[in-house]
Amino acid sequence: MSWKADGVYTAPPSDPIACFIHINKNAGTSLRSLIASNYCEREVYAAIIQGRASVGAGTKTIGGPDEDVHEVVSDIQAQEGHIACVAANLPYGLHEYLLHRVVYFAFLREPINRCESYWHHAYRLRAEGGLWSTLENYGLNLDAALSAGAAYQFSNDQVRMISGSSAAYIGLDQYELARYNVQQHFAFVGAVERFNACVGELARRLQWKDATARHLNAATASERGPLPTRTARIFRDANEWDARLHQWLIRDYLPRNL
Repeated sequence: MSWKADGVYTAPPSDPIACFIHINKNAGTSLRSLIASNYCEREVYAAIIQGRASVGAGTKTIGGPDEDVHEVVSDIQAQEGHIACVAANLPYGLHEYLLHRVVYFAFLREPINRCESYWHHAYRLRAEGGLWSTLENYGLNLDAALSAGAAYQFSNDQVRMISGSSAAYIGLDQYELARYNVQQHFAFVGAVERFNACVGELARRLQWKDATARHLNAATASERGPLPTRTARIFRDANEWDARLHQWLIRDYLPRNL
């Protein structure tokens, strides 16, 4: 992609920026730690965006109306000259706003396990409000929260993040776009279930010197919130397209790329 300076289109800067699309509860804390060990502090831009619901329709995207996303993208633009890696829970699409070429990477996770982990994480941070406060507003009724679009984190959100879609309801189009992006625009996408092997391959592709990582931010037994009845079924029904994407990654993509 070319960029415009003083009315003249030229080639973009040669060194790409690595962009970790941090999908929450997919070993993101471990990967951020690994990023910190492979880049000097000044080279990394790290951010956490709170919540997934947009002030507009559907979920937050790079080009949506949400001010918190705009602020992060503006900060990255202002520091682009010295950034080598971005680590943020921003959906796909940052490359459209930068002069440098962007090379994406991410990790996926089996969606029921991910959603249950997210539930426990929200419970552990319940004193801060956030997602747990939203769930309490619905009496911890997952069906009601999902139907109201109040808990996108529990409904095909891995496909949204990888496709860059704001769609409230995910279908075949977003799933196919996510697969296309993985194959065409990502340096590598790993699976949490094959963490060590995938981290090794990611480090090789990004030419990292340190490929050692350990699992961080796991909830202890006392920090796990009680799961309502039928939770596993609800998560399964709400994540058909995340499940398909994860299965494709495990059965097709990783065998060809590891």
